[in-house]
Amino acid sequence: MAADIRVENLTVTADGASGSKLLQGINITFHAGRTTLITGANGAGKTTLLESIAGLRTLESGTVRYGDYPLWSEGKLQQRALLEFGIAQQRSSSGWFRQTIREELSYSMHPYKIAEERLEARMVRCLEEFGLEPAEQMLQREPWSLSGGQQRRLTLACLTAAEPSWLLLDEPTAGLDDEGISLLRRLLNRQAERGDGAVIITHDLDALWQVADDIVVLEDGRIREACSAAEWAERFSRDEEYAAEGVRLPESVRTAALLRIKRGELAGEKRMAGTAKPLSAAELAAVIARRVKDGSGGKMYEREAVTAAGDAGGQAYEAKSHSHLPVDKTTKLWERWSQRDPRALWLAYILVSFGLLIQQTWIGAVLGLGVAAAVAACLFPLVRPFRVLIKMYLAALVVTPVIAGLELNPPGFSLADAEPPLFRLFRLFQVMLLGLPLLGLMTPFKLQRAIEQSLLALRLNPSASRAIALMISLLFRFIPLLLSEWARFSKIAVARGKQAVMPGKVPIRMLHTVIIPYMHALLRMADLMSNSLEIRGFGNMKRVKRAVKLKLDRRDAEFIAAAAGVMLLLWSAALLQRFL
Repeated sequence: MAADIRVENLTVTADGASGSKLLQGINITFHAGRTTLITGANGAGKTTLLESIAGLRTLESGTVRYGDYPLWSEGKLQQRALLEFGIAQQRSSSGWFRQTIREELSYSMHPYKIAEERLEARMVRCLEEFGLEPAEQMLQREPWSLSGGQQRRLTLACLTAAEPSWLLLDEPTAGLDDEGISLLRRLLNRQAERGDGAVIITHDLDALWQVADDIVVLEDGRIREACSAAEWAERFSRDEEYAAEGVRLPESVRTAALLRIKRGELAGEKRMAGTAKPLSAAELAAVIARRVKDGSGGKMYEREAVTAAGDAGGQAYEAKSHSHLPVDKTTKLWERWSQRDPRALWLAYILVSFGLLIQQTWIGAVLGLGVAAAVAACLFPLVRPFRVLIKMYLAALVVTPVIAGLELNPPGFSLADAEPPLFRLFRLFQVMLLGLPLLGLMTPFKLQRAIEQSLLALRLNPSASRAIALMISLLFRFIPLLLSEWARFSKIAVARGKQAVMPGKVPIRMLHTVIIPYMHALLRMADLMSNSLEIRGFGNMKRVKRAVKLKLDRRDAEFIAAAAGVMLLLWSAALLQRFL
Protein backbone atom coordinates (compact mmCIF):
# COMPACT_ATOMS: atom_id res chain seq x y z
CA MET A 1 0.00 0.00 0.00
CA ALA A 2 1.22 3.49 -0.85
CA ALA A 3 2.07 6.13 1.76
CA ASP A 4 0.22 9.40 2.22
CA ILE A 5 1.35 12.67 0.64
CA ARG A 6 1.73 15.42 3.22
CA VAL A 7 1.98 19.06 2.16
CA GLU A 8 2.98 21.42 4.97
CA ASN A 9 3.10 25.24 4.89
CA LEU A 10 3.71 25.23 1.14
CA THR A 11 4.39 28.57 -0.54
CA VAL A 12 5.33 28.91 -4.23
CA THR A 13 6.29 32.13 -5.99
CA ALA A 14 5.90 32.86 -9.70
CA ASP A 15 8.96 33.16 -11.90
CA GLY A 16 9.54 36.29 -13.95
CA ALA A 17 8.68 39.89 -13.25
CA SER A 18 5.65 39.62 -11.01
CA GLY A 19 7.11 37.40 -8.29
CA SER A 20 3.57 36.97 -6.95
CA LYS A 21 2.52 34.20 -4.60
CA LEU A 22 0.96 31.36 -6.58
CA LEU A 23 0.37 29.28 -3.46
CA GLN A 24 0.52 30.39 0.15
CA GLY A 25 0.30 28.43 3.36
CA ILE A 26 -0.99 25.15 1.88
CA ASN A 27 -1.49 22.41 4.50
CA ILE A 28 -3.15 19.21 3.41
CA THR A 29 -2.73 15.44 3.43
CA PHE A 30 -3.70 13.27 0.46
CA HIS A 31 -4.53 9.79 1.74
CA ALA A 32 -3.46 6.61 0.00
CA GLY A 33 -6.25 4.41 -1.33
CA ARG A 34 -8.39 7.45 -2.11
CA THR A 35 -9.02 9.61 -5.18
CA THR A 36 -8.93 13.36 -4.54
CA LEU A 37 -10.38 15.88 -6.96
CA ILE A 38 -8.97 19.42 -6.91
CA THR A 39 -11.21 22.09 -8.37
CA GLY A 40 -11.54 25.86 -8.38
CA ALA A 41 -11.55 28.84 -10.73
CA ASN A 42 -8.89 29.38 -13.38
CA GLY A 43 -5.72 30.77 -11.83
CA ALA A 44 -6.55 29.43 -8.37
CA GLY A 45 -3.22 27.55 -8.19
CA LYS A 46 -4.37 24.02 -8.99
CA THR A 47 -1.67 23.16 -11.57
CA THR A 48 0.99 24.84 -9.42
CA LEU A 49 0.04 22.61 -6.49
CA LEU A 50 0.16 19.46 -8.62
CA GLU A 51 3.54 20.40 -10.15
CA SER A 52 4.91 21.22 -6.70
CA ILE A 53 3.98 17.74 -5.48
CA ALA A 54 5.65 16.20 -8.55
CA GLY A 55 8.90 18.15 -8.08
CA LEU A 56 8.40 20.40 -11.11
CA ARG A 57 8.34 23.61 -9.08
CA THR A 58 10.89 25.14 -6.74
CA LEU A 59 9.34 25.70 -3.32
CA GLU A 60 9.84 29.05 -1.64
CA SER A 61 8.97 27.48 1.70
CA GLY A 62 7.27 24.45 3.15
CA THR A 63 7.68 20.73 2.56
CA VAL A 64 6.18 17.91 0.51
CA ARG A 65 6.57 14.40 1.90
CA TYR A 66 5.78 10.96 0.61
CA GLY A 67 5.32 9.10 3.87
CA ASP A 68 8.56 9.73 5.75
CA TYR A 69 10.51 10.65 2.60
CA PRO A 70 10.87 14.37 1.84
CA LEU A 71 10.59 15.44 -1.78
CA TRP A 72 13.37 17.99 -1.19
CA SER A 73 16.38 17.53 1.06
CA GLU A 74 19.19 20.09 1.39
CA GLY A 75 17.94 21.90 -1.70
CA LYS A 76 17.92 18.77 -3.89
CA LEU A 77 15.11 16.61 -5.23
CA GLN A 78 15.02 13.09 -3.84
CA GLN A 79 14.60 10.37 -6.46
CA ARG A 80 13.15 7.99 -3.86
CA ALA A 81 10.08 10.22 -3.60
CA LEU A 82 9.96 11.08 -7.32
CA LEU A 83 9.61 7.41 -8.26
CA GLU A 84 6.31 7.23 -6.36
CA PHE A 85 4.64 9.93 -8.50
CA GLY A 86 3.40 9.72 -12.07
CA ILE A 87 2.19 13.03 -13.48
CA ALA A 88 0.18 13.72 -16.64
CA GLN A 89 0.18 17.39 -17.55
CA GLN A 90 -2.73 19.27 -19.10
CA ARG A 91 -1.23 19.26 -22.61
CA SER A 92 -0.33 15.69 -23.52
CA SER A 93 1.95 16.84 -26.35
CA SER A 94 4.18 18.67 -23.85
CA GLY A 95 5.51 15.32 -22.67
CA TRP A 96 6.64 13.84 -25.97
CA PHE A 97 10.20 14.02 -27.21
CA ARG A 98 11.00 10.58 -28.66
CA GLN A 99 10.42 9.53 -32.27
CA THR A 100 8.14 6.54 -31.66
CA ILE A 101 5.56 5.44 -29.13
CA ARG A 102 7.75 2.46 -28.28
CA GLU A 103 10.55 4.81 -27.25
CA GLU A 104 8.17 6.95 -25.21
CA LEU A 105 6.87 3.95 -23.26
CA SER A 106 10.40 2.62 -22.79
CA TYR A 107 11.58 6.00 -21.45
CA SER A 108 8.71 6.10 -18.93
CA MET A 109 9.58 2.63 -17.61
CA HIS A 110 13.37 3.04 -17.61
CA PRO A 111 13.72 4.57 -14.11
CA TYR A 112 11.86 1.61 -12.60
CA LYS A 113 14.45 -0.96 -13.74
CA ILE A 114 11.89 -3.30 -15.31
CA ALA A 115 13.36 -6.51 -16.71
CA GLU A 116 14.02 -6.37 -20.44
CA GLU A 117 11.97 -9.47 -21.19
CA ARG A 118 8.87 -7.90 -19.60
CA LEU A 119 9.03 -4.54 -21.38
CA GLU A 120 7.43 -5.53 -24.68
CA ALA A 121 4.52 -7.39 -23.08
CA ARG A 122 3.80 -4.49 -20.73
CA MET A 123 3.87 -1.98 -23.60
CA VAL A 124 1.35 -4.00 -25.59
CA ARG A 125 -0.88 -4.55 -22.55
CA CYS A 126 -0.98 -0.86 -21.63
CA LEU A 127 -1.77 0.25 -25.19
CA GLU A 128 -4.56 -2.29 -25.54
CA GLU A 129 -5.93 -1.33 -22.11
CA PHE A 130 -6.54 2.20 -23.37
CA GLY A 131 -7.86 1.24 -26.78
CA LEU A 132 -4.71 2.06 -28.78
CA GLU A 133 -4.86 -0.88 -31.13
CA PRO A 134 -3.41 -2.71 -32.95
CA ALA A 135 -0.64 -2.27 -30.40
CA GLU A 136 2.13 -3.61 -32.66
CA GLN A 137 1.45 -0.91 -35.25
CA MET A 138 0.95 1.80 -32.63
CA LEU A 139 4.41 1.15 -31.21
CA GLN A 140 5.97 2.26 -34.49
CA ARG A 141 4.02 5.52 -34.84
CA GLU A 142 5.11 9.01 -33.80
CA PRO A 143 3.26 10.35 -30.73
CA TRP A 144 2.52 13.63 -32.54
CA SER A 145 0.72 11.74 -35.32
CA LEU A 146 -2.07 10.74 -32.92
CA SER A 147 -5.23 12.76 -32.40
CA GLY A 148 -5.66 14.81 -29.22
CA GLY A 149 -7.80 12.15 -27.57
CA GLN A 150 -5.38 9.38 -28.55
CA GLN A 151 -2.47 11.35 -27.13
CA ARG A 152 -4.36 11.68 -23.86
CA ARG A 153 -4.85 7.91 -23.83
CA LEU A 154 -1.15 7.40 -24.59
CA THR A 155 -0.28 9.59 -21.61
CA LEU A 156 -2.37 7.35 -19.36
CA ALA A 157 -0.76 4.27 -20.94
CA CYS A 158 2.71 5.62 -20.14
CA LEU A 159 1.67 6.18 -16.52
CA THR A 160 0.15 2.72 -16.24
CA ALA A 161 3.29 1.14 -17.67
CA ALA A 162 5.40 2.69 -14.90
CA GLU A 163 2.87 1.70 -12.17
CA PRO A 164 3.58 4.58 -9.76
CA SER A 165 2.02 4.66 -6.31
CA TRP A 166 0.38 8.02 -7.00
CA LEU A 167 -1.24 9.36 -10.16
CA LEU A 168 -1.15 13.15 -10.51
CA LEU A 169 -3.47 14.12 -13.36
CA ASP A 170 -4.16 17.60 -14.73
CA GLU A 171 -7.55 17.78 -16.53
CA PRO A 172 -7.36 14.12 -17.67
CA THR A 173 -10.84 14.13 -19.21
CA ALA A 174 -10.00 16.92 -21.69
CA GLY A 175 -10.15 15.49 -25.21
CA LEU A 176 -11.43 12.09 -24.07
CA ASP A 177 -14.64 10.60 -25.45
CA ASP A 178 -17.08 8.61 -23.32
CA GLU A 179 -15.13 5.40 -23.82
CA GLY A 180 -11.88 7.12 -22.83
CA ILE A 181 -13.48 8.53 -19.68
CA SER A 182 -14.77 5.07 -18.77
CA LEU A 183 -11.25 3.66 -19.20
CA LEU A 184 -9.92 6.45 -16.99
CA ARG A 185 -12.46 5.68 -14.26
CA ARG A 186 -11.51 2.00 -14.43
CA LEU A 187 -7.84 2.96 -13.99
CA LEU A 188 -8.66 5.09 -10.94
CA ASN A 189 -10.78 2.34 -9.38
CA ARG A 190 -7.96 -0.15 -9.83
CA GLN A 191 -5.51 2.34 -8.35
CA ALA A 192 -7.65 2.71 -5.21
CA GLU A 193 -8.20 -1.04 -4.87
CA ARG A 194 -4.42 -1.56 -4.75
CA GLY A 195 -4.16 0.95 -1.91
CA ASP A 196 -2.54 3.56 -4.15
CA GLY A 197 -3.82 7.08 -4.62
CA ALA A 198 -4.68 9.73 -7.19
CA VAL A 199 -4.81 13.53 -7.13
CA ILE A 200 -6.75 14.98 -10.06
CA ILE A 201 -7.32 18.54 -11.21
CA THR A 202 -10.64 18.84 -12.98
CA HIS A 203 -13.48 21.17 -13.87
CA ASP A 204 -15.49 18.19 -15.11
CA LEU A 205 -16.81 16.92 -11.78
CA ASP A 206 -19.65 15.05 -13.49
CA ALA A 207 -17.23 12.75 -15.33
CA LEU A 208 -15.22 11.77 -12.24
CA TRP A 209 -17.80 12.09 -9.46
CA GLN A 210 -18.30 8.30 -9.39
CA VAL A 211 -14.69 7.69 -8.34
CA ALA A 212 -14.17 10.77 -6.11
CA ASP A 213 -13.43 10.15 -2.43
CA ASP A 214 -12.32 13.66 -1.43
CA ILE A 215 -12.76 17.20 -2.75
CA VAL A 216 -10.31 20.10 -2.42
CA VAL A 217 -11.35 23.59 -3.54
CA LEU A 218 -8.59 26.13 -4.20
CA GLU A 219 -9.18 29.86 -4.32
CA ASP A 220 -6.56 32.58 -4.83
CA GLY A 221 -3.67 30.28 -4.00
CA ARG A 222 -5.21 29.01 -0.76
CA ILE A 223 -7.31 26.02 0.23
CA ARG A 224 -10.89 27.16 0.62
CA GLU A 225 -12.11 23.77 1.77
CA ALA A 226 -11.06 20.13 1.90
CA CYS A 227 -13.46 17.37 2.82
CA SER A 228 -14.89 14.08 1.64
CA ALA A 229 -16.97 14.06 -1.53
CA ALA A 230 -19.99 12.80 0.43
CA GLU A 231 -19.74 15.67 2.94
CA TRP A 232 -19.28 18.20 0.16
CA ALA A 233 -22.35 16.90 -1.68
CA GLU A 234 -24.38 16.91 1.52
CA ARG A 235 -23.58 20.58 2.11
CA PHE A 236 -24.76 21.50 -1.36
CA SER A 237 -27.87 19.36 -1.21
CA ARG A 238 -28.96 21.11 2.00
CA ASP A 239 -27.89 24.63 1.08
CA GLU A 240 -28.24 25.75 -2.54
CA GLU A 241 -26.18 28.88 -1.84
CA TYR A 242 -23.18 26.86 -0.68
CA ALA A 243 -20.84 27.18 -3.67
CA ALA A 244 -17.42 28.37 -4.71
CA GLU A 245 -16.50 30.69 -7.52
CA GLY A 246 -15.48 28.80 -10.66
CA VAL A 247 -16.88 25.46 -9.45
CA ARG A 248 -19.65 23.80 -11.42
CA LEU A 249 -21.48 21.32 -9.26
CA PRO A 250 -22.07 17.76 -10.51
CA GLU A 251 -25.53 17.28 -11.99
CA SER A 252 -26.43 14.75 -9.32
CA VAL A 253 -25.59 17.21 -6.53
CA ARG A 254 -27.55 20.03 -8.15
CA THR A 255 -30.56 17.71 -8.58
CA ALA A 256 -30.33 16.64 -4.94
CA ALA A 257 -30.34 20.29 -3.88
CA LEU A 258 -33.49 20.94 -5.91
CA LEU A 259 -35.21 17.92 -4.41
CA ARG A 260 -34.84 19.45 -0.96
CA ILE A 261 -36.43 22.77 -1.90
CA LYS A 262 -39.64 23.23 0.02
CA ARG A 263 -43.03 24.29 -1.22
CA GLY A 264 -43.21 27.44 0.92
CA GLU A 265 -39.81 28.69 -0.27
CA LEU A 266 -40.75 28.20 -3.95
CA ALA A 267 -44.04 30.01 -3.47
CA GLY A 268 -42.22 33.01 -2.00
CA GLU A 269 -43.62 32.39 1.45
CA LYS A 270 -41.65 32.55 4.65
CA ARG A 271 -39.56 29.42 5.09
CA MET A 272 -40.60 27.23 7.98
CA ALA A 273 -38.22 24.42 8.69
CA GLY A 274 -39.77 20.99 9.04
CA THR A 275 -43.31 21.86 7.92
CA ALA A 276 -43.09 21.62 4.13
CA LYS A 277 -43.24 18.38 2.16
CA PRO A 278 -40.77 17.32 -0.53
CA LEU A 279 -41.73 18.13 -4.11
CA SER A 280 -43.42 15.60 -6.30
CA ALA A 281 -41.80 14.64 -9.61
CA ALA A 282 -44.19 16.89 -11.58
CA GLU A 283 -43.61 19.85 -9.28
CA LEU A 284 -39.86 19.40 -9.44
CA ALA A 285 -39.97 19.29 -13.25
CA ALA A 286 -42.00 22.51 -13.29
CA VAL A 287 -39.50 24.20 -10.96
CA ILE A 288 -36.53 23.14 -13.08
CA ALA A 289 -38.24 24.30 -16.28
CA ARG A 290 -39.07 27.68 -14.75
CA ARG A 291 -35.51 28.17 -13.48
CA VAL A 292 -33.96 27.21 -16.79
CA LYS A 293 -36.28 29.65 -18.55
CA ASP A 294 -35.37 32.61 -16.32
CA GLY A 295 -31.65 31.68 -16.35
CA SER A 296 -31.27 30.99 -12.63
CA GLY A 297 -31.04 27.20 -12.73
CA GLY A 298 -27.28 27.07 -13.03
CA LYS A 299 -26.52 30.16 -10.98
CA MET A 300 -23.83 29.74 -8.37
CA TYR A 301 -23.57 31.79 -5.24
CA GLU A 302 -20.72 32.86 -3.07
CA ARG A 303 -20.53 32.29 0.61
CA GLU A 304 -18.71 34.63 2.94
CA ALA A 305 -16.83 31.90 4.72
CA VAL A 306 -16.57 28.13 4.81
CA THR A 307 -14.87 25.79 7.19
CA ALA A 308 -12.48 23.28 5.68
CA ALA A 309 -10.67 20.35 7.15
CA GLY A 310 -7.02 20.83 6.30
CA ASP A 311 -4.72 17.93 7.08
CA ALA A 312 -5.11 14.39 8.32
CA GLY A 313 -5.54 15.61 11.87
CA GLY A 314 -8.79 17.27 10.87
CA GLN A 315 -7.74 20.70 12.09
CA ALA A 316 -10.40 23.22 11.06
CA TYR A 317 -9.74 26.66 9.71
CA GLU A 318 -11.80 29.43 8.14
CA ALA A 319 -11.10 30.79 4.64
CA LYS A 320 -12.88 33.83 3.26
CA SER A 321 -14.24 33.36 -0.24
CA HIS A 322 -13.21 36.88 -1.23
CA SER A 323 -9.79 36.77 0.39
CA HIS A 324 -6.89 37.50 -1.92
CA LEU A 325 -3.15 37.28 -1.52
CA PRO A 326 -1.52 40.58 -0.55
CA VAL A 327 -1.18 42.87 -3.53
CA ASP A 328 1.24 45.75 -3.74
CA LYS A 329 -0.87 48.79 -4.47
CA THR A 330 2.06 50.89 -5.66
CA THR A 331 3.09 50.75 -9.30
CA LYS A 332 6.57 49.27 -9.59
CA LEU A 333 9.28 51.03 -11.58
CA TRP A 334 9.50 48.30 -14.20
CA GLU A 335 5.73 48.53 -14.73
CA ARG A 336 6.00 52.28 -15.34
CA TRP A 337 8.92 51.80 -17.73
CA SER A 338 7.02 49.13 -19.64
CA GLN A 339 4.51 51.83 -20.63
CA ARG A 340 7.20 53.75 -22.50
CA ASP A 341 7.48 53.65 -26.29
CA PRO A 342 10.00 50.94 -27.36
CA ARG A 343 11.87 53.58 -29.38
CA ALA A 344 12.39 55.60 -26.20
CA LEU A 345 13.64 52.51 -24.38
CA TRP A 346 16.10 51.57 -27.12
CA LEU A 347 17.39 55.13 -27.51
CA ALA A 348 17.90 55.43 -23.76
CA TYR A 349 19.75 52.10 -23.75
CA ILE A 350 22.05 53.24 -26.58
CA LEU A 351 22.81 56.53 -24.85
CA VAL A 352 23.68 54.98 -21.49
CA SER A 353 25.64 52.14 -23.15
CA PHE A 354 27.70 54.75 -25.02
CA GLY A 355 28.53 56.37 -21.70
CA LEU A 356 29.61 53.01 -20.28
CA LEU A 357 31.81 52.05 -23.23
CA ILE A 358 33.77 55.32 -23.44
CA GLN A 359 35.29 54.75 -20.00
CA GLN A 360 39.03 54.15 -20.27
CA THR A 361 40.02 53.80 -16.62
CA TRP A 362 39.05 51.48 -13.82
CA ILE A 363 37.56 54.38 -11.84
CA GLY A 364 35.22 55.18 -14.73
CA ALA A 365 34.41 51.49 -15.22
CA VAL A 366 33.47 51.12 -11.56
CA LEU A 367 31.29 54.24 -11.84
CA GLY A 368 29.62 52.67 -14.89
CA LEU A 369 29.06 49.45 -12.96
CA GLY A 370 27.28 51.47 -10.29
CA VAL A 371 24.92 52.92 -12.90
CA ALA A 372 24.24 49.51 -14.50
CA ALA A 373 23.78 47.82 -11.12
CA ALA A 374 21.34 50.52 -9.98
CA VAL A 375 19.19 50.05 -13.08
CA ALA A 376 19.37 46.24 -12.76
CA ALA A 377 18.35 46.48 -9.09
CA CYS A 378 15.31 48.59 -9.98
CA LEU A 379 14.39 46.07 -12.69
CA PHE A 380 15.42 43.00 -10.70
CA PRO A 381 12.23 40.99 -11.44
CA LEU A 382 13.11 41.24 -15.15
CA VAL A 383 16.79 40.41 -14.55
CA ARG A 384 16.12 37.44 -12.27
CA PRO A 385 15.35 34.94 -15.08
CA PHE A 386 18.86 35.56 -16.48
CA ARG A 387 20.72 34.58 -13.32
CA VAL A 388 22.31 31.54 -14.97
CA LEU A 389 23.52 33.63 -17.91
CA ILE A 390 25.02 36.21 -15.55
CA LYS A 391 26.84 33.50 -13.59
CA MET A 392 28.23 32.03 -16.81
CA TYR A 393 29.48 35.46 -17.94
CA LEU A 394 31.08 36.15 -14.56
CA ALA A 395 32.86 32.79 -14.79
CA ALA A 396 34.20 33.79 -18.23
CA LEU A 397 35.17 37.16 -16.76
CA VAL A 398 37.44 35.36 -14.31
CA VAL A 399 38.75 32.54 -16.50
CA THR A 400 39.58 34.54 -19.66
CA PRO A 401 42.06 36.99 -18.03
CA VAL A 402 43.70 34.10 -16.17
CA ILE A 403 44.30 32.26 -19.43
CA ALA A 404 45.48 35.46 -21.17
CA GLY A 405 47.98 36.18 -18.42
CA LEU A 406 49.56 32.73 -18.26
CA GLU A 407 53.20 32.49 -19.40
CA LEU A 408 54.69 29.13 -20.28
CA ASN A 409 58.36 29.91 -20.85
CA PRO A 410 59.32 30.62 -18.21
CA PRO A 411 56.19 29.66 -16.20
CA GLY A 412 54.54 32.70 -14.69
CA PHE A 413 51.68 35.15 -14.87
CA SER A 414 51.63 38.55 -16.59
CA LEU A 415 49.24 41.08 -15.08
CA ALA A 416 49.85 43.39 -18.05
CA ASP A 417 48.52 40.72 -20.45
CA ALA A 418 45.57 39.82 -18.21
CA GLU A 419 44.30 43.35 -17.58
CA PRO A 420 43.14 44.36 -21.14
CA PRO A 421 40.72 41.42 -21.67
CA LEU A 422 39.51 41.79 -18.08
CA PHE A 423 38.76 45.48 -18.62
CA ARG A 424 36.95 44.91 -21.93
CA LEU A 425 34.85 42.06 -20.52
CA PHE A 426 34.09 44.19 -17.44
CA ARG A 427 32.68 47.00 -19.58
CA LEU A 428 30.69 44.62 -21.77
CA PHE A 429 29.23 43.05 -18.62
CA GLN A 430 27.75 46.42 -17.69
CA VAL A 431 26.17 46.82 -21.14
CA MET A 432 24.78 43.27 -20.91
CA LEU A 433 23.42 43.89 -17.39
CA LEU A 434 21.72 47.03 -18.67
CA GLY A 435 20.21 45.29 -21.69
CA LEU A 436 18.93 42.04 -20.12
CA PRO A 437 15.65 43.51 -18.81
CA LEU A 438 15.05 45.52 -21.98
CA LEU A 439 12.92 42.96 -23.83
CA GLY A 440 10.84 42.37 -20.71
CA LEU A 441 9.74 46.00 -20.89
CA MET A 442 8.07 45.66 -24.30
CA THR A 443 5.78 43.21 -26.02
CA PRO A 444 6.78 41.67 -29.38
CA PHE A 445 3.88 43.53 -31.00
CA LYS A 446 5.03 46.94 -29.72
CA LEU A 447 8.59 46.11 -30.72
CA GLN A 448 7.50 45.23 -34.24
CA ARG A 449 5.44 48.41 -34.61
CA ALA A 450 8.28 50.56 -33.27
CA ILE A 451 10.83 49.09 -35.71
CA GLU A 452 8.40 49.33 -38.60
CA GLN A 453 7.54 52.98 -37.93
CA SER A 454 11.21 53.87 -37.48
CA LEU A 455 12.19 52.31 -40.80
CA LEU A 456 9.29 53.95 -42.60
CA ALA A 457 10.38 57.30 -41.18
CA LEU A 458 13.71 56.76 -42.96
CA ARG A 459 11.81 56.52 -46.26
CA LEU A 460 12.69 52.88 -46.76
CA ASN A 461 10.55 50.63 -48.94
CA PRO A 462 7.34 49.89 -46.96
CA SER A 463 7.36 46.18 -47.82
CA ALA A 464 11.01 45.86 -46.86
CA SER A 465 10.40 47.81 -43.64
CA ARG A 466 7.56 45.52 -42.63
CA ALA A 467 9.59 42.41 -43.48
CA ILE A 468 12.59 43.61 -41.43
CA ALA A 469 10.38 44.58 -38.49
CA LEU A 470 8.61 41.23 -38.57
CA MET A 471 11.90 39.34 -38.77
CA ILE A 472 13.37 41.16 -35.76
CA SER A 473 10.21 40.80 -33.66
CA LEU A 474 9.99 37.08 -34.50
CA LEU A 475 13.64 36.67 -33.58
CA PHE A 476 13.08 38.19 -30.15
CA ARG A 477 9.88 36.21 -29.74
CA PHE A 478 11.65 32.99 -30.65
CA ILE A 479 14.34 33.43 -27.98
CA PRO A 480 11.84 32.96 -25.10
CA LEU A 481 10.43 29.98 -26.99
CA LEU A 482 13.89 28.41 -27.01
CA LEU A 483 14.07 28.81 -23.23
CA SER A 484 10.53 27.55 -22.65
CA GLU A 485 11.17 24.50 -24.85
CA TRP A 486 14.31 23.74 -22.86
CA ALA A 487 12.25 24.09 -19.67
CA ARG A 488 9.80 21.56 -21.14
CA PHE A 489 12.62 19.04 -21.55
CA SER A 490 13.61 19.71 -17.96
CA LYS A 491 10.07 18.84 -16.84
CA ILE A 492 10.25 15.63 -18.87
CA ALA A 493 13.53 14.75 -17.16
CA VAL A 494 11.92 15.09 -13.72
CA ALA A 495 8.33 13.95 -14.40
CA ARG A 496 9.11 10.92 -16.58
CA GLY A 497 12.86 10.35 -16.35
CA LYS A 498 12.79 10.79 -12.54
CA GLN A 499 16.02 12.78 -12.73
CA ALA A 500 16.68 14.59 -9.45
CA VAL A 501 17.55 17.98 -11.00
CA MET A 502 16.45 21.52 -10.25
CA PRO A 503 13.40 22.72 -12.22
CA GLY A 504 14.49 24.35 -15.48
CA LYS A 505 17.69 22.30 -15.84
CA VAL A 506 18.48 19.24 -17.94
CA PRO A 507 21.00 16.79 -16.43
CA ILE A 508 24.31 16.49 -18.28
CA ARG A 509 23.93 12.71 -18.59
CA MET A 510 20.68 13.29 -20.49
CA LEU A 511 22.07 15.84 -22.98
CA HIS A 512 23.08 13.29 -25.61
CA THR A 513 19.53 11.94 -25.68
CA VAL A 514 17.73 15.30 -25.94
CA ILE A 515 19.79 17.40 -28.35
CA ILE A 516 18.33 15.84 -31.52
CA PRO A 517 14.73 15.79 -30.17
CA TYR A 518 15.24 19.41 -29.06
CA MET A 519 16.26 20.44 -32.58
CA HIS A 520 13.26 18.55 -34.00
CA ALA A 521 10.99 20.38 -31.57
CA LEU A 522 12.38 23.75 -32.66
CA LEU A 523 11.88 22.87 -36.33
CA ARG A 524 8.32 21.80 -35.55
CA MET A 525 7.65 25.14 -33.82
CA ALA A 526 9.17 27.03 -36.75
CA ASP A 527 6.93 25.12 -39.14
CA LEU A 528 3.85 25.93 -37.06
CA MET A 529 4.87 29.58 -36.93
CA SER A 530 5.33 29.64 -40.70
CA ASN A 531 1.87 28.16 -41.20
CA SER A 532 0.36 30.71 -38.81
CA LEU A 533 1.96 33.60 -40.68
CA GLU A 534 0.73 32.24 -43.99
CA ILE A 535 -2.81 31.85 -42.67
CA ARG A 536 -2.73 35.47 -41.48
CA GLY A 537 -1.70 36.61 -44.94
CA PHE A 538 1.90 37.71 -44.32
CA GLY A 539 3.84 37.90 -47.58
CA ASN A 540 0.73 38.43 -49.71
CA MET A 541 -0.35 41.92 -48.65
CA LYS A 542 0.35 44.81 -51.01
CA ARG A 543 -0.78 47.47 -48.58
CA VAL A 544 -1.20 47.13 -44.85
CA LYS A 545 -3.39 49.38 -42.76
CA ARG A 546 -2.38 49.36 -39.10
CA ALA A 547 -4.99 49.81 -36.40
CA VAL A 548 -2.36 50.86 -33.84
CA LYS A 549 0.26 53.58 -34.29
CA LEU A 550 2.81 54.34 -31.59
CA LYS A 551 3.44 57.95 -30.65
CA LEU A 552 6.18 59.43 -28.51
CA ASP A 553 4.71 61.52 -25.69
CA ARG A 554 6.05 63.90 -23.08
CA ARG A 555 6.99 61.13 -20.65
CA ASP A 556 8.96 59.36 -23.38
CA ALA A 557 10.84 62.61 -24.02
CA GLU A 558 11.57 62.96 -20.29
CA PHE A 559 12.79 59.36 -20.19
CA ILE A 560 15.18 59.96 -23.10
CA ALA A 561 16.36 63.22 -21.52
CA ALA A 562 17.15 61.41 -18.26
CA ALA A 563 19.17 58.79 -20.16
CA ALA A 564 21.01 61.57 -22.01
CA GLY A 565 21.79 63.16 -18.64
CA VAL A 566 23.31 59.91 -17.37
CA MET A 567 25.34 59.60 -20.58
CA LEU A 568 26.68 63.17 -20.21
CA LEU A 569 27.58 62.45 -16.59
CA LEU A 570 29.58 59.38 -17.61
CA TRP A 571 31.18 61.26 -20.51
CA SER A 572 32.18 64.11 -18.20
CA ALA A 573 33.71 61.60 -15.79
CA ALA A 574 35.73 60.05 -18.63
CA LEU A 575 37.00 63.47 -19.81
CA LEU A 576 37.86 64.55 -16.27
CA GLN A 577 39.95 61.45 -15.68
CA ARG A 578 41.81 62.05 -18.93
CA PHE A 579 43.00 65.51 -17.81
CA LEU A 580 43.84 64.51 -14.24
